[in-house]
Amino acid sequence: MKKRYNIITAILLIYLAIMAYIGRDLIISENKYFEFFSLIGVTLLVILLLRISLKKRDNKNNSDEE
Repeated sequence: MKKRYNIITAILLIYLAIMAYIGRDLIISENKYFEFFSLIGVTLLVILLLRISLKKRDNKNNSDEE
């Protein structure tokens, strides 16, 4: 059975990839490399922290059930 935190992480990463593809015009037209890549980096960090939090909560809930 797939864990919920894996599915949520995958959906958010796909969403980020699509938004980065759409936002690539920011780099091409205005040369704002730092803004573009820092936004991607911060979003990846938030996704990673969310995954860790959900994984800990899931593990805690599973240990409580046993």
